[in-house]
Parts: sequence; C-alpha cells; structure tokens
Amino acid sequence: MFSSRSASARPGGGREASPATIAVEDLRVGMFIHLDGGWLSHPFARSSFRIANAQQIATLHGLKVARVRWSPELSDPPASGGGNLPAAPLRHAGGGAEAADGAAATGPSRAGAAQAAPAAPAETGVPSEAAPSAAAHAHTAAAATAAQAVQAVQPVQAVQPAKVPGAAAARRSPHAADAHAAATAKRAALAAERLALQQCEAQFAEASAAWRQASDALPANPAAARQRSVALAEALAAKLAVDGDVGIRLLPGAGNDRAAAHALNVTVVSMLLARSLGIEPADIAELALGALLHDVGKHELPERARHAEAGCSLAETAAYREHVARGVATGQRMTLPEAALAIIAQHHEHADGSGFPARIGGERLTLGSRIVAIVNRYDNLCNPGTRTPPLTPHEAVAMLFAHGRTRHDASVLNAFIRMMGVYPAGSLVQLTDERYAMVVAVNSSRPLKPRVLVHESGVPRSEALLLDLEREPDLGIRRSLPAAKVPALTLQYLDPRPRVAYFFEPLAMPACAPVVETAAAGPAARDAARAAAPRAAVA
Repeated sequence: MFSSRSASARPGGGREASPATIAVEDLRVGMFIHLDGGWLSHPFARSSFRIANAQQIATLHGLKVARVRWSPELSDPPASGGGNLPAAPLRHAGGGAEAADGAAATGPSRAGAAQAAPAAPAETGVPSEAAPSAAAHAHTAAAATAAQAVQAVQPVQAVQPAKVPGAAAARRSPHAADAHAAATAKRAALAAERLALQQCEAQFAEASAAWRQASDALPANPAAARQRSVALAEALAAKLAVDGDVGIRLLPGAGNDRAAAHALNVTVVSMLLARSLGIEPADIAELALGALLHDVGKHELPERARHAEAGCSLAETAAYREHVARGVATGQRMTLPEAALAIIAQHHEHADGSGFPARIGGERLTLGSRIVAIVNRYDNLCNPGTRTPPLTPHEAVAMLFAHGRTRHDASVLNAFIRMMGVYPAGSLVQLTDERYAMVVAVNSSRPLKPRVLVHESGVPRSEALLLDLEREPDLGIRRSLPAAKVPALTLQYLDPRPRVAYFFEPLAMPACAPVVETAAAGPAARDAARAAAPRAAVA
C-alpha cells in the first residue's frame, strides 16, 4: 500500500539515502511530510509539518500533487487498526544506511533518534492530534527534531553513543554528564535558531522575488501585475492565518532590494498589527494588497524624488508627494479593490489632518490606511534614504510614541507599540547582568521578553549564545543603546546591519519538547534544554 523511492547508489560505490515519498491518497494523520515547489506554492504555514487533521489531507489533494516526501522517523505510528507504516531504515555501526521494507534510508530508527542525527533536516510543523499510540514515541521524535537542527548546520555521520565526543567522560562523572547534556542542548538550540532564520530568509526572498515580478510587469501589463500582487497578498494572509502565537523575526541578510524590502516590511508588520486588532483574514488579505502597493506611484518618479529626506528642496518635496496621486491612478488601471486603493491614497494622511495630499483625518481614514500609515512611518525611520541617518528600532518606536500620539490614531498606535515591544527586533540592548545583546525575534503577543543574541567574550560568534528571555525569569533587559554607545568589539560581534528587515514565523509548539529528554540530568542540562525547546519546536 505504501511505497517509497529506494536508496540510490553513491558514486563511491556505497549507498546514499534518497528521500522517501508517498502517494497523497495514502497519507494519514500523524505523518511528517515535506512539500516542494516553494513556500508560496501551497497554503500551509510551513513546508514541512506533521499532518494534524483530515482537512490538511484534503487540501493536499486539492493541490493536484501525486506524491510528497515524508519522514517515517518523525511520523506518529498509526492508531490500532490503521495499517502499518513502512519500517524506519536501519543504521549500521559503520554509519551506512539500509532501506527496510522498501522505504528509503532517511535517518536512524525511532529507537535511536535521541542518539544519532537523522540524515536530512526537517522543519517541525503543526502539532499532531493526540493519539494514545503516539505518546510512547513523543520524546524520541522531539529529540530527532533537535538533532536534525544540529545536523542542518554542521552535517555529521551518525555514530554510536560511545563515539560521541564527551560521552565516555559523561559516563564517568555525573557532573560531566550534566555539562555534556547542557552543551548538547545548547548546540541544538543554536542550530534550530539558525535553521529558523534560514527558513525565514528564504521565505522573505521568495516573497521579494514575487513582488519584483509584479512590479516589473506593471508598465506593460497592469492586469498581470494585479494578478501577481493579489496572489502574493492572499498567500501571505493565508500563511498568517495560523492558530497560536506569531513571532517577528529580524532578517540580517535581507533588504538588498530596497523597494521590495520596504514593501514587504510594511506589509508583514501591518498584517501582524491587523491580526492583533482582530481583523478578519479576508480583510487582512486586502490590507496586504494595499500595503504591498502603497508606494506603487514611485515607479514613475526618478530615483532622487522617491524619498523625502532632510535637506530636500521644496521642488524635491513636491515631486516626492506626487507619488500618492500617481499611485492611485496606477491602482485604478490595475482595477484594485477599494480597500487597497484607499491605503494607496491615504498612507501619508494623519489622524489630526496634518498629512498629505488631502489633509483629511479622523474617521475619514480607513482602518487599513491608519495601520499602514504608522508602519510605513516606522520603517522609514529605521530604513531612511541615503542622506538621513537611521534610527534603531527602539528609537523609532520611542519617536512614534513621543511625536505621533496626536498625529496617528491613538488606539492603533498603542496596539503597534504593544505588539513591537519596547525593544523591537534589531534593537541593541544591555541585559540586567550587564552583558550586551541584540534582539533577534519577538513574540508579537508577548513582546517584553524577546529572544536575544548575547555577546560573550571568549565564545566564537558562530557559537554565540541565543537566549529566550521568556524562559529566563531572573534575566531581563536593562536598557536599549544606540550603536555609538556599544563597545566596538561588541558591535563587531553582534554585527547589526544598516537596514532592518522583518518577517513573521508561527510559534505553535508541538505536543512534546526536547526538555523531557534531559529530565534525568542535572539543573544545567534542564536549563539548556528549556532554552532549546521553543526553537527546536518551530525550526
């Protein structure tokens, strides 16, 4: 009934595991699958996840995909009477793999998952529904996820437990075992954090390319540009329509395409703000369309007129302000919906009537326009033109609070500040224990305890400590600092980028977490495992 590709021959004569595949009609709840074709090509929040319900299977049928890749070692066993899954591949002492019952050799057996890293990294997805037969395998599946995250950064051959560095010493001394378990959990947390960052960067790049394609099509084919823009907006809205918390992730490697990065920054943060305000998903999709295209009128302007910067002449300012009217005209040629057109027309208007071009305010502004106006201003403060010095995210939020309380809608501004937090992603901070750090991600529902990258002298940046302050009750942020007040070596270590780019990531955790794997170890191991659990869960 179930089938998969067999292991292929390696050039050197050995055997190399190829991904297992399964027919869509044979899928069952609890299987861990991987979708190909790009993040925007399907409606799921992740490209790799454990099937949680029958509706997800029905959605997969609707995608017209015949087969998908899957990981038997990360899948739940079927309930009684539900049929048999292919046996997990066997791992030999020499590190080779052998397919079992026709299944591809994709990793270690479930029994050995806590000790040997699987051969292919996978992304933990939606929690599977609770089933009595799944409970016995929950712990090892979580350990396999953490091990995969480590291998995704530094692939290694699977080895026997006795050959793991430090394992022999760990057996001789309880203290050594505690330290070894803590170090392993720390490596898993760091690798999972990096994997999550890489995935967000890939998704941002895919969305940026889609935005660029729509923009390039606009002059000759407004209808095609509209179709591509609507598809991108609806895809982003669908990705955001997940249960549970959503995080705001700093992307240090993004933002090379300035126009695309600004459009996506404004869109992503506006959608998150709309979600926090309880706006319906269908309305969020229209808001996303308006946010993606809010600066569409700049396409017809020369580069020097696309930014209002300090020192601009009256003529340059007037030319810059023309982008609003030009954008509305372009949006009409694209036959955009009224909600999106309103955002294009009003994204520089202020609640007190001091904006442009129509100087309207109050209830005459749509809610979507009020949201985008605030987020657009925030991103322009963090990522200004070449002649204006950028503000740190913390400074930008502080300026909006100080000077925007009358200019912007108070309720929307307050919601924005609550969501971003006092220390938005990208902020340089000093912790209560005096160490310096950079905020790398924020839970939009609980922003006061973000995740931070910590500068520790003597620790290579490649092994830098990543702390989730939600899981550190005795540690917090003392203050935010501008780059000029951060020691030079610390600044080099933390490496803040001149442009701030954001993306979102679902933070729904699976039913189990790696913390239980080290429960028998000492306090240091448990603390490190608690730090690893959230990132391994969402990698």
